[in-house]
Amino acid sequence: SGHRYRLGCNWEIKKSRTLTMSFSNYQLTEVISNEMIVGVGYRFKDVSFKVNIGGKKTPLKSDLNLKADVSIRTNKTTLRKLLENVEVPSVGQRVLSINLSADYQISDKFTIRLFFDNIRNRPFVSNQFYNATTNAGISMRFTLAQ
Repeated sequence: SGHRYRLGCNWEIKKSRTLTMSFSNYQLTEVISNEMIVGVGYRFKDVSFKVNIGGKKTPLKSDLNLKADVSIRTNKTTLRKLLENVEVPSVGQRVLSINLSADYQISDKFTIRLFFDNIRNRPFVSNQFYNATTNAGISMRFTLAQ
């Protein structure tokens, strides 16, 4: 018999650096971004249970997909005034993102998804503020195409 579950993992590293030179004020702007993403997915094959629809118990059988992604991203912009030999960090933050989800296909056209997303921004400069955002809920997708 086939496997009743499947585990998947991913790991990504993204780096970028952009330098922009302004000859009008002899200023060099450097933007550096680093991101690391770790993800885990787990699929339970043929999860079945019965639901009560209109007084009648209806069996459901489909795969249950669980996903978790954690991302840490650092963005930093530094202004370098070449004539004054001054280096000033102007914008920057560390962003931590946690994304969790579970989806179950009820029929070939209807999928239900539970999700939780949390994003935290911690700035590097004093004129910006720490903030956090959380989204959670249930999403239902109905597909009309065949």
